[in-house]
Amino acid sequence: PKSISSSTSLSHNYKGKEEIYQVLKELSKDTGNRLRRSNLYAQNVSIWIKYVDFTKISKQITGQ
Repeated sequence: PKSISSSTSLSHNYKGKEEIYQVLKELSKDTGNRLRRSNLYAQNVSIWIKYVDFTKISKQITGQ
């Protein structure tokens, strides 16, 4: 596959860092498990956040 990803829609606005961290941790675990099952590794990691007003932000890192 060209990419493997995980995403979710949140049921309410998360305000605390710990809540957001937990969501990101679960999504990361899911993606990591799928990569391992396919014997693949990540070259790039991206995070996209879309707000209720549909504005978006994204961050990406590239491995070596």
